[in-house]
Amino acid sequence: MIIRALVGFLFIILSFQSCKEASTNAVDTSLNLDEYLVEDIPGTSRKMVTKLTPQGFLEEQGMIENGKKVGTWTVFFAQNTRPMETWTYEEGKLNGLHFVYNNSGRVDMYESYMNNELHGKKVTYKMGTPLEEMSYKHGKLDGVFRGFFPTGKLQRLGYFKNGLQDGKYVVYDENKNIVLSATYVNGVQQPNN
Repeated sequence: MIIRALVGFLFIILSFQSCKEASTNAVDTSLNLDEYLVEDIPGTSRKMVTKLTPQGFLEEQGMIENGKKVGTWTVFFAQNTRPMETWTYEEGKLNGLHFVYNNSGRVDMYESYMNNELHGKKVTYKMGTPLEEMSYKHGKLDGVFRGFFPTGKLQRLGYFKNGLQDGKYVVYDENKNIVLSATYVNGVQQPNN
């Protein structure tokens, strides 16, 4: 049981690192307009840009204003033109929700951005069941973290403050019994009393 709990804890740490890396990669908003069809949107200073695959399937679509991404941008599964990811931009910066969908159209993940930084909830799913739920403030983990068993039952509960684990951390088994409990202050595990 304790080994399982420790594996769960390591999974949390690796998840946070991968989330940080993924969000850093997602902020690249550079565009090579030579790869897109560009159309004026009448009555606005915005342009609709569309990228097609060599076979003519829809690959990506969104809007630009003054050369910067604005509004909702969508990347598609080219073979069936279902959305794969949607992003929300304002003046070239991520602001709003980002969704990742699987090939059947179900949401696999959503997260919220403010000014190119994760800000708000981030939730990942598998087959419609939540796997993890975490909160961010200005790009750093801040607030409640929850991890779930594939059945949807709560497996892990912890808290973060300004990017550091802070507060009670509890791991449960599938029968809701506590298998690990620890307390953190500013990212440092406190001795058990």
